[in-house]
Amino acid sequence: MSNNIIFYCIALVIGYVIGSFSPAVLLSRKVANIDIRQKGSKNAGSTNVFRVLGAKWGLINFVFDLLKGAVPTLIALLVFRNIGDGFNGYHGAVIIASGVLLGHVFPVFSHFKGGKGVASTTGVFLVLFPIPLLIIFVIAVVIILTTRYVSVASVLSFIIISISVWIIPGLMKVNLPVQIFTTAASVLILILHRENIVRLLKGNENKLNF
Repeated sequence: MSNNIIFYCIALVIGYVIGSFSPAVLLSRKVANIDIRQKGSKNAGSTNVFRVLGAKWGLINFVFDLLKGAVPTLIALLVFRNIGDGFNGYHGAVIIASGVLLGHVFPVFSHFKGGKGVASTTGVFLVLFPIPLLIIFVIAVVIILTTRYVSVASVLSFIIISISVWIIPGLMKVNLPVQIFTTAASVLILILHRENIVRLLKGNENKLNF
């Protein structure tokens, strides 16, 4: 157990460092010589990259953020499974995923000013419960295409996910560590979208311009 705790601490730090690398900041500097956090919504996320740099770079940023969450989680799941972690490696997986999410939102390399964690957390969920996530992802895309509100798709998706892991855990093939992480991550993302929610209620939320 003590060895596992050491491994968990290492995983959390590794996850945080990985999460702290911001594709949005790096791409905006490389492509347009700007700081994305000073433009548009001033958020270091894919939606703002889409608005400021265009669809191509927004999609590239989304893929990088998605992989930033998915790859460390998958590696941790396999590694901790082999060292005898409980719940078949899910303890270690959700710990490194927690580090990635915290690093993405509060990146040490970008003055602790990062994104809202949607794409990176989606990458984590893609590893933990791929089929339900893909179904919800399709629903989110439909919402974005019909309403042009990314925030609506994000908020609704994470509300659905956070409820689903508790009411249909067998269908989603999740266990307690995954349920706790999913709920905590979803709550954090909803909190980070509080300004978007207020703007939606007031009717002045920014729409995505295709």
